[in-house]
Amino acid sequence: MKKQVTVLVFALMNILACTNEKELLLKIMEEGNKALNSGNYSLAIEYYDEALAIQDTYLSALNNRGVAWQKLGEFETAYNDYSKAIELDREYFDAYFNRVLLSIDFHQYYKALEDLKYLEVMAPDSSRVMFSMGLVLTQLREYDDAIKAFNQAMLLDPSNVEILINRGTLYYYKREYGLSERDLEQAITMDPEIPEAYNAFALLQVSLGEVDKAMVNINKAYSLDESNPYTLNNRGYVFIMMDSLDEAAKDIDKSLQLDPGNAWAYKNKGIIYYKRGLYKQALPLLKKASGMDDFAELVYYYLGETYRLSGDLKEACAAYKKSANNFEEEGMIAYNRYCNVN
Repeated sequence: MKKQVTVLVFALMNILACTNEKELLLKIMEEGNKALNSGNYSLAIEYYDEALAIQDTYLSALNNRGVAWQKLGEFETAYNDYSKAIELDREYFDAYFNRVLLSIDFHQYYKALEDLKYLEVMAPDSSRVMFSMGLVLTQLREYDDAIKAFNQAMLLDPSNVEILINRGTLYYYKREYGLSERDLEQAITMDPEIPEAYNAFALLQVSLGEVDKAMVNINKAYSLDESNPYTLNNRGYVFIMMDSLDEAAKDIDKSLQLDPGNAWAYKNKGIIYYKRGLYKQALPLLKKASGMDDFAELVYYYLGETYRLSGDLKEACAAYKKSANNFEEEGMIAYNRYCNVN
């Protein structure tokens, strides 16, 4: 009888220990999440490390630590945390989705697409998955499939303005301007305080030759968010199209101060030098922009123009061809005019 009592006591102690460990982990995670949400990512990592030291298979700690590492720009470390969480639970949606967002952030689009295809099977009714699929396919220039993904996302979440803006922007890339205008107007109607819609609409209106209307919309975007480097860059582009190069340079330089990683801003600064006939200064900026993001609209066309006017037709034709391969009419015309000569 005494032996049985001893066994019961030990069992009770184990239960209490497990309860205390669970409570401790919850408290540690609570503090880590507070630090994460307040932007103190290094402190958050310390808390998640502490939780994982107690239980190295704690999925939430691995996933959230991955988020913190991602915020710090540590791609590989974040990727490893998400991957470990996924290895422990192949149905862990949050870790999969965060790994997708990480891959998108670091331009690893094929990795993102692989995970999204798995998530599409796991969660076929997720608008987030289909929206992200549209973003990735856009970057891979799979435009028709991207449209299908955005369409599916809209069916699942018809009130999501962000989907409309991105689909409208994609139609703009496809030069289907009527459909682009439809989506962007609807987005503005649904949420008249979202600057990204005015940003996209302004670029569309430049392409339609409606530069004055474009300036109205880009100024509306600016009034909603004066510190947005993309709005400043886009307003600079509108100024370029109005031949107000001094005003354009001010906005684009300020944009680059706020975000020195924006290829489109380097492209636009290169265009200013190009329009001023300063080809030697334009060339490195356009090359830098194309190296950072060959998705930057017309970057290869302007690079080709700059090479040609500098007397280097061979490099000009190589750039025009890349522009033509991006389905840009300007590049196609230039290549046929200057390069496709029998």
